[in-house]
Amino acid sequence: MAKKKTKRTYRLRNWKQYNAALVQRGSLTVWVSAETIAAWNNPERTGRRGKPSTYTDAVILCMASLQEIYHLPLRATEGLLWSVIKMLGVAFRTLFLSRNRRRLIR
Repeated sequence: MAKKKTKRTYRLRNWKQYNAALVQRGSLTVWVSAETIAAWNNPERTGRRGKPSTYTDAVILCMASLQEIYHLPLRATEGLLWSVIKMLGVAFRTLFLSRNRRRLIR
């Protein structure tokens, strides 16, 4: 009996480029008000233990809303955030959503 040929599975080897492409998919231009820019960073201490949050809950809520409206995965939402910061031309530290997933889920 002859063996049936099986299709070779494609194995991704360039994870860095693939991850960058997934982030790039989420690139979108949006308008941000001056109040949101002023309230972007969180200088307040919450009184809770641990490192204080860098960003306000309003920023996290805004990103969660955009993620839900456009049905974006996590990396694409991160790409959206990068493009918003790039568009603003302001030197903010970028929020890595993979590190702040708990706040995004809340």
